[in-house]
Amino acid sequence: MPFSKTELPDTIPIIALRNCHLFPRCILPLYIYEPRYQDMVRYALAHDRMFSVATIRADEPEDSEEVYEESTAGLVRACVKQNDGTSHLILQGLRRIRFTGWTQEEPFRIATIEPIDEEPRDVADTAHLVDELLGITRNLLIEREQTKITAKLFDHLETLDNPGAVADVVSHNLVEDTELRQHLLAEPDPIHRLQWLVEHFTQELAD
Repeated sequence: MPFSKTELPDTIPIIALRNCHLFPRCILPLYIYEPRYQDMVRYALAHDRMFSVATIRADEPEDSEEVYEESTAGLVRACVKQNDGTSHLILQGLRRIRFTGWTQEEPFRIATIEPIDEEPRDVADTAHLVDELLGITRNLLIEREQTKITAKLFDHLETLDNPGAVADVVSHNLVEDTELRQHLLAEPDPIHRLQWLVEHFTQELAD
């Protein structure tokens, strides 16, 4: 089943983190150490193995846990529990979602959700943007002296069959600006995401 069509539950537990985003089709390693989130992981594993990384709003005080509405439903692909109760796990992004309410606040939050459906785009309509983005990305990796990951990343990008997937993988791996990452995550139109990435990386290279 395509990631964009993955069936989701009506509610999902969340972990609230600052400056952290998970994009669909991407992988996020997490170390779970807070007792409330240890409870959340046990809950997720006992149900549908899903939870969401909710990003704390950048304009909130340091001690705030107010989160952006848009996020990604993630599937626990692997989880290794330690003797002290902590866990190392791998979360795979499945599908964009929007939080619509809260059914539980303590000890961890559970949100009601709705999917954010990606706007369909013909590959032919976006081919030039994908090619431009990949060219700029190669130059960016060289500029950042990250040539060791270039081959691996581009091998992965070449396996992707739609422009939205390319935009998501590039966003997850290479965008460092937190505000832009959130805009990219909230945007359902892959053309807009590709355009923003091209503009952002072009400016970064120019600077």
